[in-house]
Order: sequence, then structure tokens, then C-alpha cells
Amino acid sequence: MAAAAGRGRERAGPHLTESDHRGSGTLGSRDGFPRDAQQDGKNRPPHDISLFLMAYNEEHIIEFAVLECLKTLCRIARNNEVIIVDDGSSDRTRAISLELAQAHEHVRLIAHEKNLGVGCAQKTGYYNSKYDLITYVPGDYQVRMDAIEAMLPHIDDCDIVVGRRVNRQDYQARVRAAEFYNLTLRTMFGLKVRDIDSIKIIRKRVLDDIKIESSSANVDVELMVRAHRRGYRIKEVDVPHYASVGGQQTGVSPRVMQRQLRELIPFWLKNVK
Repeated sequence: MAAAAGRGRERAGPHLTESDHRGSGTLGSRDGFPRDAQQDGKNRPPHDISLFLMAYNEEHIIEFAVLECLKTLCRIARNNEVIIVDDGSSDRTRAISLELAQAHEHVRLIAHEKNLGVGCAQKTGYYNSKYDLITYVPGDYQVRMDAIEAMLPHIDDCDIVVGRRVNRQDYQARVRAAEFYNLTLRTMFGLKVRDIDSIKIIRKRVLDDIKIESSSANVDVELMVRAHRRGYRIKEVDVPHYASVGGQQTGVSPRVMQRQLRELIPFWLKNVK
């Protein structure tokens, strides 16, 4: 079960400006990645964006991450919301997130009463988002808003944009396991995407059409396989990746990947002829 908190119905009127969050600081982007959204936005196509953060014990980074997301969204989106999905944190992540939801009309909190895992957190974020474009960043902020800015121009001619993490700032065992895992998935399902479980920008109509059954860490795999089979247009874009400054990484460890691959066998037998 999940508890939701916020400031009620979205109010009409002007959206947040950067000055509303001065003092939150700025995380820089690496050279070579587009930052067009920092320029004059007169010619930028309007987008309505829902962004969610999946957080588990991220008390020391969650406020900064949310405020950075808000600042960027107010520049690149016509309408926007930030949803914090707290996956049963045992630290102050939920309390801080509640304060943010009460202080900012564009922020909502959805809290799992216990830790359900990254797959359930993703589904909570996906199916509680209201705008046409849906995306997310991890609560530990290893992928940041400069990635969303690099990906956003490409959604105009496709249905899903995947951010391929380049120069991954993880320990080598995790990087090698991720490479093997993605190679295995491409072989099993005929996917061309090289970083299947990375961040995405997805059109809401895709999620409305594809009802994800999995609640494990294989949510991304099921989404990509079903989208590929139904002919949705998918594009992959290189994005920067940063060292973790957050809490507990539970996603793509070698042990978790091994379990994911075992769980995928029934799905593969059902969907590959």
C-alpha cells in the first residue's frame, strides 16, 4: 500500500521560476552534453512533463535532488510535476519529502509503507504520473537533469527515449555485470537498446497501452519488450553518469542481475516463439 501527500489539486497560474529555489546550489554537467535548455526557450516546443524520483534511504540528497529537478522542469516544461516515490525508507527521507510536498505545489509524495523494491517503485511512479511525457531520475542522483535535457529533443519523433549511461561511475564488477546483463537481454529478446534499465522519457499513451505485469526489477525489460513488439518508436541517447552521492544502491548489482535473469525465463518462454 502507498500513502500519498501533496498540496491537493494543481492550481492555475504561473509556474515556478529558478528564483524560487536559489540557495539549492547547482550540479554541473560534463562537457560535451547539450544544455540547450539553459538558453532562451522561445523556440523550444512546449512539453508537459511528469518526473518521479525513486528514493530509498536518501535523506542527505533527496531535498537537493528534488529542488534541482524543479528548477530544470520550470525551464523546459510548460506544465510539470515531481513525484517522490519513497520505497519504505527507514531514515528521514519520507519526512523530508513530506516537507517538500507541503512547501511546493508541483511536488507530490507517494510513500510505500515497506520496502517493495525498485520494480514496484517504478510502477508507482509510472502509473501515478499525469502528464504526456513521463520520466524519472534515481534518488541517489547518479543520473541528473542534464541527462533529461539531452534526451528531451529526441522525444518529438519517437515514443520512448532511453538514456545510455556513458563512462559509468560504478565499481567495475557492477559495470561488467551490467554489460553482460544487457547483452543477454538483447540476445533473448532481439532488442537494439544497449542500456535497457536506464532512465527513459516515455509518452503516457505507451504506458496506458502496455499494462506492466512484473513487480520485480524486470519492469524495464517487460516495458521495452512489449513496446518493441507493438511497434513503438524507440531511440537511445548517450547521457552522463555520476558517482553515487545517495543511500543504498539495490538495482543492478551482480547478485540482483542474476536473480533478474532467472525470473525472465518464464517471460521469455511466453513471449518469444
